[in-house]
Amino acid sequence: MSIQFRTRSQTIVDYSQYIQNNGVTGCCYVYNSNTNLVSKTENTTVSDCNQQDGYFIAGQCDENTDITPSSLGCCCACSLGGTAVTTLCECESLSGLWTLGSTCQESEETLCVSGTLQQSNVLDYRETRACCYPEFNDDGTVYANCVDVCSEKECAAKAVFPYTATFYNNGRKCNEQVGSASPASDECKLSETNNTVMNSCENGTNVFCWGLPGYINVCNNKKWFDDNYAGKFAQGVNQTVFQVRNKNNQIAFDLILGPKFESIGGPPFAQTTTSIGVTKVCPGGYSQDYTIEEPARGTDGYFAILDQNSIPRYYATTAFKNRFADNSRNSPVPLTNIPYLPALDLIASMTFSAYIDSNNNVVIYGRFFDAKNNQFKTLNVTQKLKKLYQHNVYPEPKSTGNGTDNIQVNFATLGFVGQKLDNSFEYYSPFINDLPELKDLRTMIRSLPRKEFVKASLGANTFCGIDENGTMTCNSLNTELTYPLSKKYKLVSCSNVNDVSPDNQNPANDYCFAVDESNRIIKIASNLSDFEKQPLVSYTDVIDLSCVHSGCYAVVEPDVDICNSQMNGSCCTCAVDITNCIQTNQGNCTRLGGLFRTGGICCDLDDPVEGCVDCNTVVGGNCGNNLTLRITQAENTLPESELTYYQDGLYVGVFEPGVPINTQGSTVNGNPYTGSAVEYIPNVVGYGTTTKRWAIIIAPNDYDLAYINSATEPTEVIPASMYDGFWNTYGDNQTYYGLQSETMETLRENSKLSGWYLPSKNELEFINSKLNHGFFIPEVFKSMNSGIYLTSTPYFEQQSVTKYNLDSQIFKGKSFMFGQSYSKSDYGSIYLVPRTSQVNVRLIRRIELE
Repeated sequence: MSIQFRTRSQTIVDYSQYIQNNGVTGCCYVYNSNTNLVSKTENTTVSDCNQQDGYFIAGQCDENTDITPSSLGCCCACSLGGTAVTTLCECESLSGLWTLGSTCQESEETLCVSGTLQQSNVLDYRETRACCYPEFNDDGTVYANCVDVCSEKECAAKAVFPYTATFYNNGRKCNEQVGSASPASDECKLSETNNTVMNSCENGTNVFCWGLPGYINVCNNKKWFDDNYAGKFAQGVNQTVFQVRNKNNQIAFDLILGPKFESIGGPPFAQTTTSIGVTKVCPGGYSQDYTIEEPARGTDGYFAILDQNSIPRYYATTAFKNRFADNSRNSPVPLTNIPYLPALDLIASMTFSAYIDSNNNVVIYGRFFDAKNNQFKTLNVTQKLKKLYQHNVYPEPKSTGNGTDNIQVNFATLGFVGQKLDNSFEYYSPFINDLPELKDLRTMIRSLPRKEFVKASLGANTFCGIDENGTMTCNSLNTELTYPLSKKYKLVSCSNVNDVSPDNQNPANDYCFAVDESNRIIKIASNLSDFEKQPLVSYTDVIDLSCVHSGCYAVVEPDVDICNSQMNGSCCTCAVDITNCIQTNQGNCTRLGGLFRTGGICCDLDDPVEGCVDCNTVVGGNCGNNLTLRITQAENTLPESELTYYQDGLYVGVFEPGVPINTQGSTVNGNPYTGSAVEYIPNVVGYGTTTKRWAIIIAPNDYDLAYINSATEPTEVIPASMYDGFWNTYGDNQTYYGLQSETMETLRENSKLSGWYLPSKNELEFINSKLNHGFFIPEVFKSMNSGIYLTSTPYFEQQSVTKYNLDSQIFKGKSFMFGQSYSKSDYGSIYLVPRTSQVNVRLIRRIELE
């Protein structure tokens, strides 16, 4: 595998004579920094050469020309004020025009101007070019501005996450026409990046997660960790084992095996009983006893570590150890002959563990498991080894029993890689003669260079290692994996998306993520779609990385001020009919169904401080009954400006329902039916409050709602409201109790005291009219995702704006909710969302005005 250099620099050749099949053809020079050789490909199009990260020159290849990063030529660039001799890379960074081999003796007209008048593509590289970028008003609102700059680098510096800056390479200017091209400012618009940035903390912890769409439980342990450890910081993560810092001891840590499902709230888990120093963490796995029902089995497991003295230590639940009470030799956790001397290395999988003693001998506990043939075997390794590497894939191989359907080949328990004393590598497995795929893997492992790796990861069919100089080497049975060789790396983690299929560990499904020395995240994959929430970079150091199955976890160095400002505060809760106030984080308060106030301090009844939170006053009579929090206050107590962070959310303005409650309602951005967005003033349709005006507060983050109704729940006809989401969510607590489903009942229980609810169609349309695409406030309000957001209003039959049938909600056995797009391409458009589908959800709450 190799990586090549890419350039955006253009040549001064008139391409017209080389046009064939609607593409310019010429010679593509591809440099491999690993071999320091240049390959040349004839009759290549510009686009094909760009895909290879090559440098294109129209015409035939010159056998005497090799272009490397150190090759010199003449660069013409605006920031140079003309021409200068530079390397290709230096010229590219200036967005200049580079001529190989030139010493800048030719005329500037020759060296600085590309294109022809006939083709209307004349471009003078001495001129500035347009840059469209985000600019902020004093009140924090953002708009698109345009300025002429010299280089793409200068333009990129004007980007402010999540907004991008666009540099017009084609020579357009902001406020003047160039050739037939109109001024760029005429079309300059805000553009939001699809990239995610890890900024120290998310939900109060320094753990981040991203995963492939369509897979369940991808980031469940991230949610579990946030709920249980907000305010504490992780030092590392390996699959589902978290290493948590101890505030009182910088060299000691708490370790715990996270649950298989996020809904499992607490112990028993495998965990350390006291803080301990750690040099290596090994993930182990969950119980293989499938007679134990979920979710109980999701807490039954073990993990292992090397402590600060490199002594192997094993932590398992009692149930896990009891399973091997009658035959301790089958246990991956040593129940007898427990090691007490330092080890050189350690690995731990679901069915076996191994360590290297001080004499380089390999000691193995437990058995290896072949799920495809449903058989266990033991293994004795006689060669002396210095390092061990286990397969970093989903740690739960399971035989499907008799038959051939969905037979799984899971590498997690089949074998491991060992590095010998001469630095060569070998693959060890008792099934090497039973499974042909293992022989191919062994051949690939044996071809690894004899190097010392300070960081390395073994996926199913891929091994990547990083040496002390930051150079990464990858060998894989997936020959299409590529990565930038010129970068310096510090972390890498490889895995495999092992779908349940006969071809479970297909090399094409192998992937890796790596972190370079600039904390940029590099994806290494050949055929996988984009990962959701996949980060581009971290603002602080990435200190650990672990990918397994369809998701990755990263631990970053936390900025304590940022993390604490996100989450700490007061939480009003109810216990029967007693109101309590506790100091906690928002994740825990939400789990308790409480009312959270960021930075709030609970009142001490004996010595209350000014501005403290008195939950008896805040919650009022809601504790002990089914009433939901309703907030009423004077309008002059609201923030002076809209789009202001207020009461743990974003204040967007005052909403007024239409006729007949008011003579005229608020203007919204949406559609009375479905389709593209228009501004209109809706009338009151359906049930709901008669309150004339209320302020709307948007939650700072999305809410995880799987669907309105599961596939097995009956579909009900809902007493619907177009304008009152509070009614749709909670009802009036007398004749109607809100949308009835398991997910909505959970929402009500979690939000009753805080008053959050699912917005109605008109309320979400009102919000859409107030928010520019991508609006955010750093650290406190996350921008709406690109995609459809759900409303609490069901779709019902409508013949016109004034003619509708609220009881007609089921069409050929199907029922829908209204949804609204927050994507840039169709911002504000109204769609129908099946009640069984999952889309984005952002809750709101209201302040009724006196």
